[in-house]
Amino acid sequence: MARYYEINGQLYTSVTTALSVIRKPLLETWRGDLGNEEADRLRDEAAVLGRQIHACCHEVVKGGLAYPHPLVEAFEEWFQATVKEVILAETPTWHDLYRYAGTPDLVAVLKGDRAVPTMIDIKTTGAIWPDMGLQLAAYQEALKTHGIKTKR
Repeated sequence: MARYYEINGQLYTSVTTALSVIRKPLLETWRGDLGNEEADRLRDEAAVLGRQIHACCHEVVKGGLAYPHPLVEAFEEWFQATVKEVILAETPTWHDLYRYAGTPDLVAVLKGDRAVPTMIDIKTTGAIWPDMGLQLAAYQEALKTHGIKTKR
């Protein structure tokens, strides 16, 4: 399902939609093993959990209370121990030349770093997929066009 952001009256393709054209053989195998109906059910269940965890982590970043969940508690512990200053959180960004947009989870200066921010992406999956780096690189390039240069 294609997603778009409306920026200044123009539609920009979401980073997730742009990256969906990349073939994912492991996902195809998983789907084939489970069948489409069960795979869709599990995907939808994971998406709900992911949205809930993201919302709770965003509450932590804003200094609010979050629903107790082991993933959120782990994020809160990491956040308190690691983050010095929040630059932006859950703020849409876009690249005017390439007409894509997305919403980085968090850009922050980490303790021990100088003033150069780091981009942080919250993942609730147990795996690291090749397109995750592309997603972060797209956000990084879009942020540069808005004057925010990240270290990593």
